[in-house]
Amino acid sequence: WEMVSTTNAKGRHDLLDLKPFTEYEFQISSKLHLYKGSWSDWSESLRTQTPEEEPTGTLDVWYMKQHIDYSRQQISLFWKNM
Repeated sequence: WEMVSTTNAKGRHDLLDLKPFTEYEFQISSKLHLYKGSWSDWSESLRTQTPEEEPTGTLDVWYMKQHIDYSRQQISLFWKNM
């Protein structure tokens, strides 16, 4: 766990340097004044997973098109794993 201090009152905090495809658990506790007052109770835990990492190279993709009849086609998309 890490405690993060903030001085803005916007209610939004951006978390940086999270790892891709990793589950994180968050809880929030707050107080109105930086030096006075008590902390609130901890919130319920929120679990969320970051999305997968974006591909870093060029994806090798090709397709095959087949005519089924005068008004329909079947298109198959293929790609090679990176």
